[in-house]
Amino acid sequence: MSILIVAIPVTKPITINLHRMSSHIIDRLERLDYLIRTKTTGTPDELAKKLGISRSQLYAYLSLLKDRGAPISFSRYRKCFYYRTEGRFFFNYCSGNDVAARVK
Repeated sequence: MSILIVAIPVTKPITINLHRMSSHIIDRLERLDYLIRTKTTGTPDELAKKLGISRSQLYAYLSLLKDRGAPISFSRYRKCFYYRTEGRFFFNYCSGNDVAARVK
């Protein structure tokens, strides 16, 4: 199964094959989440460089997080991405009690 991720201003779509998704993608998403939460992303070009990806790939990752409900905005004053409301992503498996605790 593949997911087609399209973000503006991406010039061509980026496809991520879920069966071949390696841990570096999850690591990158976790790092992106951390940088957004701590408001230390810098500009889009700086953030792409921190993550070791292209600017178009960065926008694909941001689009993926936004599609999952992340309220991501960019502050021109602070020159960084941030979450409009406090929150974070969890990319690990959670069992029953863990899930209930995180949903509250």
